[in-house]
Amino acid sequence: MESPVIRLELELAKFDLDRRAVDRDLTHRGFSLIRPERIGDADASRARLHQLAQLIVNDSPRTDPVENGFWEFINAQSIEPAYEPAEVVVAVHDDQWVGFSITDSHGESYVLSDSVWVAPAYRRRGLAISMVAQAAAAAHDLHVPLMRAEVGRTDDALLAVYHALGFTESPSSDTP
Repeated sequence: MESPVIRLELELAKFDLDRRAVDRDLTHRGFSLIRPERIGDADASRARLHQLAQLIVNDSPRTDPVENGFWEFINAQSIEPAYEPAEVVVAVHDDQWVGFSITDSHGESYVLSDSVWVAPAYRRRGLAISMVAQAAAAAHDLHVPLMRAEVGRTDDALLAVYHALGFTESPSSDTP
């Protein structure tokens, strides 16, 4: 049986680190990418991220078969604002947090691109690709060899983001 998710991976040694052109374009349009750990006040950052997560999760389409119980899990996770600030990239526009990505470190072997979310009014502007690219560059700087992701088979927009960055399907995608 085909898995409802596609497992992707990126060899970070082959990653194009010169993603600054995309970031400069975002800057010209009034966006910036920040890491909550760098702006201080962790409690306030966690609360802002939690509020943004609830907005985005509640507005996200729920048509993918992978969501059988998935959205209930995500909503339960969104109850408490808990994350490791060093693993979060936040997209900001006019001092408003409008998107975020979270990576999870798995030792020295790989990082997992765990979540990529953009508020509905800010989608299709290059934020997701820039946030994942920044996370990949940070992992590359730490000499981590791989970045992995799991994406619902019908999430064409997020699959396009990962493919644009050079992610390829992992050989284990069709295993349970």
